[in-house]
Amino acid sequence: MHSIVAATSDTVRVWDLEVTGPKPQASSTYQRARRRSSNVVGALGSGHAAESACASMCSAYSADGVGKAIESISTVSWAANGNTFAVGGRGSTICQYSRTGELLQSMKPSRRADQLGIADIAAVQHYGAGSEALFVAINSTKQVRRWDFVRKDYTAVCQTHENDISCLAVCTKKRIVASATAQGGEIAVFNLLHNTRTDLRSATHKALTCISISPGLRTQVAVGSEDGLLQLFDTSRSGLAPLKAFSHVHSAPVRGVAFHPITTTTILSAGLDGRVAITDTNAYASGNASTGITVASPLTCLATMLDSYVIGAGTIDGDVLVYDIRGPAAPLWRSSTGSRHAVTSISLTRRVDAGAESASQPLRRAASTSSTGREARATGFGATHAVSGRLEEKSIAASLSERQRTRSSAVSGTPAARETRPPVPATDIAKGDGSIRPPHHPNINRFRSAINEHRMNLAENGGSTKHSTTDRTNARSPRAAKIDNASEG
Repeated sequence: MHSIVAATSDTVRVWDLEVTGPKPQASSTYQRARRRSSNVVGALGSGHAAESACASMCSAYSADGVGKAIESISTVSWAANGNTFAVGGRGSTICQYSRTGELLQSMKPSRRADQLGIADIAAVQHYGAGSEALFVAINSTKQVRRWDFVRKDYTAVCQTHENDISCLAVCTKKRIVASATAQGGEIAVFNLLHNTRTDLRSATHKALTCISISPGLRTQVAVGSEDGLLQLFDTSRSGLAPLKAFSHVHSAPVRGVAFHPITTTTILSAGLDGRVAITDTNAYASGNASTGITVASPLTCLATMLDSYVIGAGTIDGDVLVYDIRGPAAPLWRSSTGSRHAVTSISLTRRVDAGAESASQPLRRAASTSSTGREARATGFGATHAVSGRLEEKSIAASLSERQRTRSSAVSGTPAARETRPPVPATDIAKGDGSIRPPHHPNINRFRSAINEHRMNLAENGGSTKHSTTDRTNARSPRAAKIDNASEG
């Protein structure tokens, strides 16, 4: 079940969609790989890959009282579990809603100084496997701050800009926060693990309108600007200048950018020219690497989701479009927000139904929680959903014993091949007295018997390795033995 939340300046709408993909085609592994690679670039608008894909609306909701709590809505963001979303805009209040549009809580800073300073929220993004934190871009203070759901207050300031912040991106997997400004071309990448900041140099001084972080292995950042320029940065390389710049993709300001959900070397972008473009960063020099479709209305925002070919886009007329990037130029689903204003922000997620989770509060990492580790993974752009906690000693012992028995049976093959070692008792593992080792090689018994036979021979000759060494020396050198006998006589 896919869920979409879209916001205009005065309303927020939520839709639950049932998206069915194309039927799999029976073919060889090589043909499937060729078809998969051809779907990355050049398939959007062709109408061959997803002719049978369709989307149907299951339910629709409206956020209650959002116009009264927030004066001008500018951003929305889904939580990792898909049960709640946050809404921000002009003012110091961030509202948290359930997936059905019910107001859960209004988040305000507790300190008086922060209440006076925070007045204009430009962007919000959930962070963490259980969305235990929220990163907020505040234009009144020109800072990116972290809101903690447990403490119910701002806990840290990540980075400060000299100009107003226009866009924000968060990658939970890499623990990176990136932000850009509307003036001056400021791009800052903050590493939460090492507590370091990297400032990138933009190739244009125009306003930077959108930013995205690659979920792949390499730390790449894509940025769109007001003059239609797409820039690709690689923070792992030396130098802070853009790795590549694409100036012929859009003829109008770029309003949304995201990395391809399947292939991280491909960038998706949407602009006011009404074009959804797919650009292959590796083959751009050939001139045929950018494809896409053209919509009748200018596009104002773009949303993707990890491990899914479904994307969402908002128009200047207040409409929401859903596409399959492998399929035809016609949208799979289209609806209106009921407002005459443009769609300012859109977020896409796949809802995860978990009975033990509370829809009103994000998951909290507690040391007393008993779990078997990281279990469920939820789809989200650059985010995974996991239930974490401290493992009990009994569960560790049971899992290790089961792993030992499985590994022993897999290596030995047949019962007659060799005698398998009994599993280590669970109590010994929990106390730390036992050791888990893989089964030894079957030929090691022959080496052990040879070593034992050698030791028995040494014991018969004199019981020490010194005599055996002398005997071997005399046997190899008769002249030295005669000299030793003469000296003894």
